[in-house]
Amino acid sequence: MNNIYKSIYNEIKKFKKIYIARHIGPDPDAFGSQMSLKDSILLTFPSKEVYVVGTTVSRFKYFGKVDKVNSYDYENALLIVVDTPDNRRVDIDNFYHGYVSLTERQDKYIYYKVLAVNDNGTDNMDDDYILLELIDNPFTDRPTNKGFNGWVTDYHNAILSYDYNTYTRYAKIPVTYTNNKPNKIEVDFYANWINAKVKYVSSSDINYDIDELNTKGMKLLKGEKTIYEDVSDYYIVDRIAYRERYPSGALNSSGRTLWGMC
Repeated sequence: MNNIYKSIYNEIKKFKKIYIARHIGPDPDAFGSQMSLKDSILLTFPSKEVYVVGTTVSRFKYFGKVDKVNSYDYENALLIVVDTPDNRRVDIDNFYHGYVSLTERQDKYIYYKVLAVNDNGTDNMDDDYILLELIDNPFTDRPTNKGFNGWVTDYHNAILSYDYNTYTRYAKIPVTYTNNKPNKIEVDFYANWINAKVKYVSSSDINYDIDELNTKGMKLLKGEKTIYEDVSDYYIVDRIAYRERYPSGALNSSGRTLWGMC
């Protein structure tokens, strides 16, 4: 057995309880990976508790049922994440969740909108789209030491943008048609969280609190790194006659400065 498969097998063997998660905005391969892994584990270890977790998507219900978990036992369980590039995109309860306030535990918002279709000034409907203005950060209660970094979506060919002049976020979403009528569009957006310096501002020392925050922009990295580049094209190679004076800035093949006469 391959070493990596053996390691995974041994980890699964250790735990009585196992959660299987995947990425936000799941597609068929994400659901298929979850469900098939659950079935494989239960075929090998019938007595284990295996839960497929994440948001339910009605159009993929034929893959199987997502398990409802009211309270996660992270200390005594194994979490397996499939088909996911990084932990920011894991779809699992209590994994980087923000809430509308410290008292209201709402973390999902549903909006219904009617928008004009932009036809790009052409008769070709293949490039038609709608431009959706997104709400800004609605979360007062954020994950510990995390900052809101905009929205992400898995909607096919959607393009997210940010206008730094008006501080507005947009989603450009392609439009498809059936019998020359625009199809209904359903898009899921998920908060993107990054590591951040968080400061709670009070009225008594607001200036001090603000000074403690980092300024948006490029940050200087500590340390040095030597970079070697080929600079052969930056110099002109020339010959001078015997007892002719070297031109200003002349260097020999070793990079030493030349002066006086040859």
